[in-house]
Amino acid sequence: MHRELARTLVHFVNDPYTNEAYLAYASDRVEFLKNQLVSARSLEEVKELQGRINELRRFETLRDEVLQHKDT
Repeated sequence: MHRELARTLVHFVNDPYTNEAYLAYASDRVEFLKNQLVSARSLEEVKELQGRINELRRFETLRDEVLQHKDT
């Protein structure tokens, strides 16, 4: 992550209400995508859904990543 982006996001990830809200949203979307994964009909669809789930799971570590890069 670039320092400029991290500095832009630092207020977003440090606000406890915002942090809780985006983590709840990401968790809800992961559960939805897991249900979609169960009914996937092709390997390509499975791979796409897995990628979307992995991207949403990055929100779990976003705060740590932003704080690590904001001053580097």
